[in-house]
Amino acid sequence: MRLNTLRIIAAMVAGMLVALDAGAGQPSPKVATVGVLLPNPASPTIFNAFRRGLQELGYIEGQTLTLELRHAEGQEAALPSLAAELVQRRVDVIFAAGDAAVRAAKQATQTVPIVMLINGDPVGSGLITSLRRPGGNVTGITGLSPKLSARRLDILKQVVPTLSHVALLSNPDDETRTLDLQQLQVMARALGVRLRQVTIRGPDAFEETFRTMVLAGVDGLIVLSTASTFYYRTQIATLAAENHIPAIYERKEFVEVGGLMAYGTSLPDMLRQVASYVDKILQGAKPATLPVHQATKFELAINLATANSLGLTIPPSLLSGADEVKR
Repeated sequence: MRLNTLRIIAAMVAGMLVALDAGAGQPSPKVATVGVLLPNPASPTIFNAFRRGLQELGYIEGQTLTLELRHAEGQEAALPSLAAELVQRRVDVIFAAGDAAVRAAKQATQTVPIVMLINGDPVGSGLITSLRRPGGNVTGITGLSPKLSARRLDILKQVVPTLSHVALLSNPDDETRTLDLQQLQVMARALGVRLRQVTIRGPDAFEETFRTMVLAGVDGLIVLSTASTFYYRTQIATLAAENHIPAIYERKEFVEVGGLMAYGTSLPDMLRQVASYVDKILQGAKPATLPVHQATKFELAINLATANSLGLTIPPSLLSGADEVKR
């Protein structure tokens, strides 16, 4: 009896040792390396949405995931070299935010998958072949919605009923925004508003540009989010207030630094979707056949303190529908 028991115990121990030895021989899980190419330093609040999205999908930074972060500090000319650096690091996938970053990444590689995050039209600008079947090595998320820019002008008109001459601050090199401009022109004609396109390429020209707008009789401003405008959002929002020009922006981050209003896609929501695209590609999906997703969640943010300083009254209908009201 005792001999049988000893034999059973010995067999169990031997089995455990074999199992342990087999486990020790298994290769460690592959650590995915994701390159992140941004035109500006990412704010912790925004970038954490991307990190949380990856965490929710089971990735652990430092164990199963490495993030190679590169940003151009608002200088788009630096993006090509940063993109090339990520390719040299042999990253598994590149997440690129903004038209200039996506173009830089696409020029740097035709083989490394690229997940884009842009506001405009990736088809019309030639970044992809179609939303349903992008082709090439680029896919991702777009905030494309022809009604968004027109809606911003409509909101501005509600807040400033006498609105007649609106400046549009944008980057003329951003080819993804052509559809936005077309829709804005249509809405401007419908509202009886004259639209003037204005370009600011660097902070040295900010004050002069705003003086020129004032002298031209501009009584409203729409600021599209570009690498430059987002990076210098505090200065732009401050100058708009100091020159008494009511302005509406694309991102609520402008409102957080004193901007009057913002209406646009939810950036944290889009970043979580970017994380899911990164996961799909790491699991073997091909960008060429992975449909581009259009944003569906939009946010209206209003700064009441700025409205009061400009002598403006926000209509109750806008206040009740706002997602965020800064007092």
